[in-house]
Amino acid sequence: MSKPRPHIRMKAYDDALREKYGDYLLGCDDSGRGCWAGPLAIGAVILPKDCEIEGLNDSKKLEEEARLKLTEVIKSVAIAWSVQFVDAPKIDEKGITWANTQATKQACIECFKKIHKPTVDIFVADNTLYFPYKPAIIIPKGDSTSLSVAAASVLAKTLRDLYMKELAKEHPEYGWEESKGYINDFHKEAVRQHGLVDGIHRKSYKVAGFNRPEQITLADLL
Repeated sequence: MSKPRPHIRMKAYDDALREKYGDYLLGCDDSGRGCWAGPLAIGAVILPKDCEIEGLNDSKKLEEEARLKLTEVIKSVAIAWSVQFVDAPKIDEKGITWANTQATKQACIECFKKIHKPTVDIFVADNTLYFPYKPAIIIPKGDSTSLSVAAASVLAKTLRDLYMKELAKEHPEYGWEESKGYINDFHKEAVRQHGLVDGIHRKSYKVAGFNRPEQITLADLL
């Protein structure tokens, strides 16, 4: 017997939670936590209990074109959704854990406003120990377990990626249209040549191999 498609399996997981806790289930996920440049993004989504989104999966397992199409579907069918950004200067000032917690709170609050309730019946999140709401279920790899978390994952990644593409137009030398601000050799070499961009790079992040002085060996001196 073949395994059920991911979106069917994940919907069944959410349906079981709704039967236990209530109809309003909110999924949260982040994008850009480990980036060197650009904001942290947190997505929050409340889907209808009868919602089945064909092709939805962990955003990292989807091609960009699929994520873009799913983003529009999620926006159109969700009871409520929100994506909140925290910029690099605030991450440097307060730390990534603070940024994650604050953006999660704000994304959830925006969803509460849309359903005219101060909270929901149950939260499902991919990370972390610092998730600010209860009752909550924290699931490692939640974006491939819960349909609601997968939807939040797709929204957070898609909107952040689009934002990084706009930044890439202003700073084309850094290649952010491809890396989305993550660390790679091209990004490190661009920073060596052009420096960190104020307000965009996370200056508190330590990047291995970045700006290390070249080692001079005895052979070089002979």
